Amino acid sequence: MESAPTIGIGRARSYKSLASEALRAVCECDGVGGTDQSVPYEMENNYMVKARKVPLRMCTGCGEMKDKKELIRVVKNKEGEISLDHTGKKAGRGAYVCRNADCLKKARKARRFEKAFKGKIPDEVYDRLEEEFEEC
Repeated sequence: MESAPTIGIGRARSYKSLASEALRAVCECDGVGGTDQSVPYEMENNYMVKARKVPLRMCTGCGEMKDKKELIRVVKNKEGEISLDHTGKKAGRGAYVCRNADCLKKARKARRFEKAFKGKIPDEVYDRLEEEFEEC
């Protein structure tokens, strides 16, 4: 039977070194302590730091999951206006599309923006989106 790694006691240590050693011991033992998954940690400046998650969003055109920064957000605000959001911070309900014009055409053809925004979208709005999309 395999035992969990222990922290040596003997010489005087600072609390910081004991804590980092305990964290390393927890990370090294897979499955011990009630978890079946190893914890994703990285070393940064001699400290164990939990790895950051990259936010993923699905493209409404092709349906692929991509990094949020790779996609353009289409926003419908409270007034019902639909526009492109390059910053990703405009208020309103958002849907994401790749920076590829083909994905915008696929989303238009399959009416995915209408499903995402729960309402009918006129053709003039799609034409304006395509013009804005070509500018950026």
